[in-house]
Amino acid sequence: MCWWRLGRAWRYENSVNQLRSDNVDPADLELFVQHRQALLKETEAITLELEKAQVEILDTGQIPQELKQKFLAWGPPADQIWQRSEQSAAEELDSLLASAEGTLTPRRRAAYLGLFTVRTAELCLKRWTDLSVAHFDETALADCLIPNRDALDKLIRYETSVERSLGRAVDRLERLQRRRKGEPMPPPVNVHLT
Repeated sequence: MCWWRLGRAWRYENSVNQLRSDNVDPADLELFVQHRQALLKETEAITLELEKAQVEILDTGQIPQELKQKFLAWGPPADQIWQRSEQSAAEELDSLLASAEGTLTPRRRAAYLGLFTVRTAELCLKRWTDLSVAHFDETALADCLIPNRDALDKLIRYETSVERSLGRAVDRLERLQRRRKGEPMPPPVNVHLT
C-alpha cells in the first residue's frame, strides 16, 4: 500500500487550500459583505413599510398605491412575490369565509384582502432574503476556499492513483489470506482495455 502517496496528496490539498485562503483579496470579501448588508437593509426597510401600512389598510380598506409601487420598484423578484401574495391572499380569504359561512362588506373584504396580501408579501420577502443571503455566503465561501481548476485536476489524479493502489493492495491481501487458509487460488487476472 502506498501510504506516502496518500500523505503526499493530503499535503498537496492542504497546501493548495492554504495558498488559496492566503491569496484571498480582502476587497473581494468586503464587496460581498457590503452587498449582503445592502440587501438586508433594503429588505428591512420594505418590511417596515409593509408593517406600517397594515393600520392604513384597515382604515382605508385598500393597499396604498405608494407602498405597492415601492415594493415593485425594489427588485426583480418583487413583481412575482406581489402577484403570488395577492393570489394566495384571495384563496386564503375565500377559504376562511367558506368555512365560517359569513359574509363581509366589500370594503371590509378589500381591507382583509389587503392585509393578507401585505402579510404574505412580507413573509415571502423574508424567505427570499434568507435564501439570497445564504447564496451570497455560499458564493463568497466557495470563491475563497475552492482551489482552481489545475489544482483540482492534480488532486483528482492523486486520489485516483491512491484508489488504484489501495485496490491492488486489497487484492494482494485477499490472495495471501486465501493462500494461508489453503484455498485454491486462480492466478491473478490483468485485463487491459485499449
